[in-house]
Amino acid sequence: MGWVDGLSYEASDFSLKISRWDFPDSGITCVFGESGSGKTTLLQIMAGLLPSPHELCVSGEILSNLTTKSKNIGFVFQDFALFPHMTVIENLEFAALAKNIPAEIRKNQIERLVERLDLKSIQNQKAKTLSGGEQQRVALGRALVTKPKMVLLDEPLSALDEIRKENARSLIRDLSKEFQVPFILVTHDLRDVRNLSHDLLLLQKGEVLGYGKTLEILNHPSSLEMARGIPENQIIKVNATSHLVEIGGTQFTPQKALECGGKENFLVFKPWSLVISNSQSPAPIAFKGSLLEIFNEGPHWSCVVRLSSGQKVKAVAPLKESPKDQVLLYLNLEEAILFEGRD
Repeated sequence: MGWVDGLSYEASDFSLKISRWDFPDSGITCVFGESGSGKTTLLQIMAGLLPSPHELCVSGEILSNLTTKSKNIGFVFQDFALFPHMTVIENLEFAALAKNIPAEIRKNQIERLVERLDLKSIQNQKAKTLSGGEQQRVALGRALVTKPKMVLLDEPLSALDEIRKENARSLIRDLSKEFQVPFILVTHDLRDVRNLSHDLLLLQKGEVLGYGKTLEILNHPSSLEMARGIPENQIIKVNATSHLVEIGGTQFTPQKALECGGKENFLVFKPWSLVISNSQSPAPIAFKGSLLEIFNEGPHWSCVVRLSSGQKVKAVAPLKESPKDQVLLYLNLEEAILFEGRD
């Protein structure tokens, strides 16, 4: 395992503190959080571009005491930061020369990456003439040309359209398998998290909400704060006594209940865990709501519903059914978590 320990950074209006974060020595780890949570600052500190007390270990080697050049960490910047007046080949050569890679090794590595990243047809073009997708591939090549000990990617997909994003995700997955070093990828898009990462670090306002296996963090948050840090989660205030929840006169017991800090009770679930159906369902738990909005999202209807408490929730409905103004909502109890306040 790699790790970051004792990281502390202070700016005029922002602070970032990570007492401990463990990540795998290979594969893709996503760093997720809203704007201003400290994602880019974390990468810059790890790369040695910002000063901060911390300890960084990768594959058993402490890198934080080395110079930025000696760390040999590949970095893909959000805007790719290519030299616009240089050709593709010159951008790759510059990165290799900066790390004093011997000429023969440098030549072989560049040729390999030009072929692997499909850059041959554009290798003599100036960087400023390239499309966003082409620039991204060159930026990946520049980060990998030194055979780095780890690769840091700062929102590398944000400038791409949806089709190119899918292609880029596939490329990044393949490269991480080939190079077998940690890929740390910053994103604010949960689609990147779900499609790319096995591990996840969740940040909010410079603090760690949690880290670990991606699916565990997304689907089974261990605290209310962690649940709130995941935008797709629905969180509603409920009446609850001894794990028994009441919504609109219907009572039920979620399969998972955890304590939260305050006195109020909250139920956390995904939009797809709440299903609208006009027909009688074998599911025992159903409560009423008023349909406010409905959208066709391909495989299902996406609906906004007001509960009897006045709170709004999102739910899904089969396309073959057309939800009425008053609907029945069926909740999958296996995917709901009750966070109970103290009496």
